[in-house]
Amino acid sequence: MAIQIKDASELGRLLTAVSQELANATIFFRMFIDINDAQREFQEEMGESYTFWFQTMQAHLDATLLRLCKIYDQKKHHAGLPGLLDTIKSNRHLFTAEEFAKRMEGSQAAETLIAEKRSLDWTILTEVDIKKVDANKNPRVKILIGIRNHFYSHRNAEDVIRNRSVRDLYPLDHDDVETLLRDGLEIAVSD
Repeated sequence: MAIQIKDASELGRLLTAVSQELANATIFFRMFIDINDAQREFQEEMGESYTFWFQTMQAHLDATLLRLCKIYDQKKHHAGLPGLLDTIKSNRHLFTAEEFAKRMEGSQAAETLIAEKRSLDWTILTEVDIKKVDANKNPRVKILIGIRNHFYSHRNAEDVIRNRSVRDLYPLDHDDVETLLRDGLEIAVSD
């Protein structure tokens, strides 16, 4: 079910919200990676305040993953990529040249973007983008949703009792996170 919108400005607000989440997730992940990389050069100094640096890195990683969980939320009526793409698919009339010009009104780059006469590639939207955000078709998204459901939204008691690690059950490495961020940004920027 697509998110119910009235016009291009409401669609623009949805796109802005998702794009902002992606930007913030990317910033938090970059900070996590930078601190992690700095450990090699400043191992002794960072060791002096190990708890601080460990918790700081964990907070940046949590902030990244929490935002990715919202971005890839599988409920199509939520403001994540699946909902945004379904809404776009259901509102083709908002992607005419005239509607694009309205959406760009007030933007510093409006004239340039309107002159390019970019059009949305519906084939990519339906055959590529929607599959990238679907947990049933993208194993990385499926793992992320597992992490969300078993760790971030609530802690699965059975996993705790059985001493099962979320990381072992739902392995998502740094490359996977980078891919989810990159895919999300590519989709948001192209739409």
